[in-house]
Amino acid sequence: MMFQNKGWGSEDRKHRRSNIAATPLMFVIFLLSFSCLVTVSTPSVANSFKDAKAALSREDYKQALELLMPLAQHGHASAQYLVGKMYHRGNGVRRNEREAFNWYKQSAEVGNADAELQLGFMYLYARGVQGDTAEALKWLHKSAQQGNVTAQFNLGQLYDTGLNGVQINPKEAAMWYRMAAERGSSLGQSRLSRLYQMGSGLKQDWNEAYFWWCLSVSKGLHGTFIDYAPGAKRVTQEELSAAQTQKLEQHLSPKQIAAVKRRVKTWKPIKTIEK
Repeated sequence: MMFQNKGWGSEDRKHRRSNIAATPLMFVIFLLSFSCLVTVSTPSVANSFKDAKAALSREDYKQALELLMPLAQHGHASAQYLVGKMYHRGNGVRRNEREAFNWYKQSAEVGNADAELQLGFMYLYARGVQGDTAEALKWLHKSAQQGNVTAQFNLGQLYDTGLNGVQINPKEAAMWYRMAAERGSSLGQSRLSRLYQMGSGLKQDWNEAYFWWCLSVSKGLHGTFIDYAPGAKRVTQEELSAAQTQKLEQHLSPKQIAAVKRRVKTWKPIKTIEK
């Protein structure tokens, strides 16, 4: 059997032309309608989120949750993170780490760096989910790569100390400590100084050790942890800081010390780009 091509009659051709002409017009009308919807809804969402943050700042958690929950349920990543944080801390709701984990995960999956950080911690310390060091590292890396200084420092610490079964890697530790230090983390600066002093993960350099140490103590926060042996004399943080400064200066000439202090005065942290 052969198929017969009957062609288009005059009425058919006319109907086709009218449909083709109408299609672009309908599409334009749709786009205009959609743009009006976005224009109306976007400021509304922004205002609701702004009001929610204001409520949180004055600790009006009931109102904050009422404003955040509809946004979070419709995929607003920052709202999802804040709802997770409220459940995590028990602000205005019964503390529920599993619920916090679920909201953090939704937010992290669309790239919220703060949620990625918290999700990493929850996997690391088995909060609201079964502990999983590999998952913890994955999410901490994602957050750190977006410039989250807390994530950068904690990755450095994990690779430095081998906490939670993480394989010690001095080069990785130095890299992440440096990222945190360059963005103004006094803890990162203190730890980077120690690695330069020890020659761990990078070449020993007393100039650099002294520089990063001076930056750290200039803020009054140097992140040195005191581990007292039984019966050992206890010292203050100020005494410990002074002793470390003196120890580093013993490896430098007065000219080198003066040069480092000038460098400290002009140093500025790298600004993290907010996304």
